[in-house]
Amino acid sequence: MPTVTDASVASRVIGFEASDAALTLVDGSGVLLAEPGFAVRVDDRLACGAEALADARRNPLAASTRHWRDFGLAGVPASARPAPPAELVGAHVARLAATAGAAAGWVLVVPAGWQPAQAAALAALCAGRGIPVLGLVDAAVAAARAAHPGHTTVYLE
Repeated sequence: MPTVTDASVASRVIGFEASDAALTLVDGSGVLLAEPGFAVRVDDRLACGAEALADARRNPLAASTRHWRDFGLAGVPASARPAPPAELVGAHVARLAATAGAAAGWVLVVPAGWQPAQAAALAALCAGRGIPVLGLVDAAVAAARAAHPGHTTVYLE
């Protein structure tokens, strides 16, 4: 992970939204990266994102889209998934961090249905990879971040 050394990087904050459908990184300039929440593990090779989506067509039984939902939860038998959710999430986070580059930190936007232990596990995983976590925000709160006078905000997940 790049180090925070200059003022432009030190003031840069990256927002990271994780869901089964897509992973999105944003900063003040807009969307940095949006990719599918797919992971495929074949033998010792682990692919994430768009690469995994392409591999999933060739290896559908090795594909996972639910590792984000299952991340941090115990009791899911290893035989029921291509790899442990923490391994898949960790690989995806490392890929996103390499793409995004240095920042003062990330604000993690987590699905509304996540348990507190899942959000804490994601924050710990990011911190373990050198990604400073500035905060956690529920996806419903992030979706309603702007006021829309005269309109009702509806958020469906």
